[in-house]
Amino acid sequence: MDYFNLKFHKTTIKNEIYAGIVMFMAMSYILVVCPMVLSETGMNYNGVFLATVCVSGFSTIVSAFFTKLPIALAPGLGITGLFLSLSTGEQALHWAELLVATYVSGIIICAFVHFGIFDKIMEIMDEDFRRMIMSGIGLALFLYGISTTGLLEKKTGYYILGHVEIVPLTICLLSILVIYLVERRNKKSAVLLGLLVAYLLGIGVNYYNEYKIGSIGIREYLREIFSFSYNIVDIRQVMFAFPDIADMFSDGKRVQLFINAVFIFTVGHFFDAIGTNTSSFDAINSGIDSRMKDTISLKRAISVDGVGAIVSGLMGTSSVTTYAESLVGIGSGGKTGITALTT
Repeated sequence: MDYFNLKFHKTTIKNEIYAGIVMFMAMSYILVVCPMVLSETGMNYNGVFLATVCVSGFSTIVSAFFTKLPIALAPGLGITGLFLSLSTGEQALHWAELLVATYVSGIIICAFVHFGIFDKIMEIMDEDFRRMIMSGIGLALFLYGISTTGLLEKKTGYYILGHVEIVPLTICLLSILVIYLVERRNKKSAVLLGLLVAYLLGIGVNYYNEYKIGSIGIREYLREIFSFSYNIVDIRQVMFAFPDIADMFSDGKRVQLFINAVFIFTVGHFFDAIGTNTSSFDAINSGIDSRMKDTISLKRAISVDGVGAIVSGLMGTSSVTTYAESLVGIGSGGKTGITALTT
């Protein structure tokens, strides 16, 4: 049985697995970034890490079988940033209340698809508007990446020129150069090789810094970075951590803040998902896949996003969404759900 229609898409399991590995490497940064950001709200880092792994894996596997497309999901960087911003300041909500808001936003997104609201919105949105959403996501990721080199510094709501850190900037430029040179030769391995260069250089620089401090041996260092020190008990710190509903709605002002959070999560996630999925669909060879011409696959993908948000709220992390890095896997030859399943 050819469940994923490999022959129809003129691809092989080997190609799909390769694309899935590239996709994972391109998006795996969120496994560190998401817990790091959410821990600033008071959430347990290890618990959020495990929740992020579980929810991302679950949602991507569901996407693989339900949509049969090379699309992966994980907590969105933008949505994670919104989660943090709504948990700070004078009118902040507790992180547990924001998990409830994440859960509710997922239900609303599923309702949008089920009751036809999604279809009405798609009739209003033209192709240029959908591409604009994806451009915004790409720009946000670009700015975040550049900020790690020190070239830009993030302030509240905007970026300013920062102080360049030579080592991160050098690693960044070298990895981009590798991608450019390999891609000029029409090799699908361009992104994978660029990521490997960045990873290996990063490990080497970190080892050098550790060695200067404590003269740590290479074997001990490698054992340390590849060890898995998380315990399933950690996830209990954030899973099903909803507050008492009666307490949440006892204060009118907090109810208003909660509704505002639900609105922000729903709108941000919904349009993010539309932009990313439509761009992913365009990147797949639509000439041999009639599914890309209708809205059935898109509605299924948006439904997975909604279910993912529900599970995210229950498990204890910011909402998963279709990842822009899916385009990296698609660009590496991924055409079916096997790519997502590998990821």
